[in-house]
This record gives sequence, structure tokens and C-alpha cells, in this order.
Amino acid sequence: MAVKSLLLYVDNDRNCRHRIEFAAEVAARHQAHLVGAYTLRRLELPPYARGPIPEGLWEVAEQATSKLASTAQSTFEEVTAGAAIETEWRVLDGRPNAALSLHGFHADLLVLAQSNAEDTGFNLDYRPDDVVLGCGRPALMVPYAGEFEAPQRHAVIAWKAGREAARAVQDALPLLAGVERVSVVTIDSRAEERVPGADVALYLARHGLNVETHDLTSGQLDAGEMLLAYAADRGCDLLVAGAYGHSRLRETVLGGMTRQLLEEMTVPVLFSH
Repeated sequence: MAVKSLLLYVDNDRNCRHRIEFAAEVAARHQAHLVGAYTLRRLELPPYARGPIPEGLWEVAEQATSKLASTAQSTFEEVTAGAAIETEWRVLDGRPNAALSLHGFHADLLVLAQSNAEDTGFNLDYRPDDVVLGCGRPALMVPYAGEFEAPQRHAVIAWKAGREAARAVQDALPLLAGVERVSVVTIDSRAEERVPGADVALYLARHGLNVETHDLTSGQLDAGEMLLAYAADRGCDLLVAGAYGHSRLRETVLGGMTRQLLEEMTVPVLFSH
């Protein structure tokens, strides 16, 4: 399916301008409509802190909220002004994850930010993994450090035969169509007679893609570390991965590839669940 509608998460974080540039470039390549979505930061007090509210407190809070939203909108409009794309600005109320998921239902692709706890420009309630799980759409997540161009050189697919990986490959096809080379990477494959990843590589080749397969041995490294190291060594500019093949609770407690990629990504990652 073609990518004709992108929903971009816009905030007041340090890397937001570069994320907008990235999304605008992706939108231009696909002649897609780009929606900038900002979620308001409402003042919320826990029950134990509620009581008589000092006069003027809510007004001050609302003014600060409005100023942050206005700053984000100005950045979005300034960056996209020279792009040959249709744009739209939306201010969403409610918690970011639920609001982004709701509006994501009507988009082909979401462009999200990797969260950074040390960046005070992020809405404290923003959790990109919640959006990935809740929106039912592929999400292209941009690292909070660095500047990135729309994928065009080398895409790496983290392949393990299963629903999440199969869905990710299908969702990534419009982006892969503009990439020079695609590597299907398996880790510690148990296949003895067939080439690991051969079936999905053949599927991609039938879509006209230049595909190769690699089976890696993890040794002492985790799967996520292996993928990121492989991507860095080969100049990858897109990583495609199914999100949460195990439960999120298990990955949070025991660790897992999705959690590791969310925390340590160094290139844009397309997640699909």
C-alpha cells in the first residue's frame, strides 16, 4: 500500500527540527500529506495535592501551555515551508499516547521520536512504545541524537519467522522500494538445510528489491546489540523490526530486542506490531 498520509509527533525537544526535516523528506518522496501533531501539556495535580488553587495559577499554566504549542507550530511551519508537500497542523488534547494512537488510525505511517528522559522538551507522558502498540499502524522512530535523511542506501530487516516480523516487512514495502540494498538478517538461526531468511528474501526480490541474507551468531551479545552493530558497520539508514514478539512486561523485566532498540537506536527504526 502506498504511503499517502504521515502523522508526525512534534514536541519541544532539542531534535524536533531535524525530525520534522526527516518527515518532510519522507513525505516528499511519497507525495504524501504530512500532519504535524502536538499534544498539549495540561497541568494535572494528584488527588493528595488538590485543594484551594492559588488565584491565577491555572491562567499562568494555560499561558505556558499555549506558548509551548505556538513555538512547536512555528518550528513545524518554518521547516516545512519550502517543502513541496501538503501539510496540516493539529493540536491534540488528552494524554499523548492515546491521542496519537487515535489520530494514527487514519494515517499510513507515523513518524515518532525516540524518547529521552534527560530532554525536558518532551511531554512527560509521551511513551512511543505505547503508541506503537496502540495505533495499529507502522511507526518510523527517529533517534533523539543525530540528523537523518529519508532511507535510500541500505535497509536491514530483523527477521525471525513470526507474525510481528512478517507484518513489519509488509508495512515497510513502500519505504523499501526506494532503497538501494536490503539485508535480511537472522540471528542464531536453527535452520539446517535452508538458507536462513531465504523465503522472505525471495518474497522481497519479487517486489523488485535487491536483497541479500545474513545469519549472525550472537555469542555474548544480545540480539539488539548485534543488529545495531551490524547496521552501524554497513552504513544502514533504516532498520525494520517487529515490535514486542514477547509481552512488553517480559521484555521490560527480562530484556528483549524491542526494548533495546527503543533505548539504544542509532538509525531510524520502522516498528510494526
